[in-house]
Amino acid sequence: MESALLIAGTVPPPGSSDLDSAASILRFRLRVGTDVQTVDVIEASILRHGRRYLDRVFTAQEVRACGGYDAEPHLLAPGLAARFSAKEALLKALRPTTIMPEWRDVELVSMPGGWLELSLSGAAKAVAEEHNLTDLQVSVSHDGPVAVATVVGIERPSPERLEGRKE
Repeated sequence: MESALLIAGTVPPPGSSDLDSAASILRFRLRVGTDVQTVDVIEASILRHGRRYLDRVFTAQEVRACGGYDAEPHLLAPGLAARFSAKEALLKALRPTTIMPEWRDVELVSMPGGWLELSLSGAAKAVAEEHNLTDLQVSVSHDGPVAVATVVGIERPSPERLEGRKE
């Protein structure tokens, strides 16, 4: 019956024992992060700090995908704002507590069909592995002065957590 309730979209309130029962049935939890970024903030950072800012926050592949290092800042900013928003959204989904990933530990890879995929390395990958966070998906958009991104991942319980649960 609990699984039918979950499929129908009824979720037990936080802190209830029904929530633990539901989680043990599903054996995973969703982690979600969303972020909104104004394009002008990214453009201002490019104008003020130039290549140093780009190289600290974005990979060369990300900069090339948005127009390249020689592109005018107002042309680079919308795509980079969407990517920055995705990096922030990922941090919200990861919820790091012990180590903080560097910006370049998260790369948004442009796929042939036009969508983006996340590629994690360094501390970002370590935090995701620590929390058994898999199947990360990202959605980004930018329109006019605003960029937005949402990241969703599946947190699978560790074997130790599963062993402690009673069915």
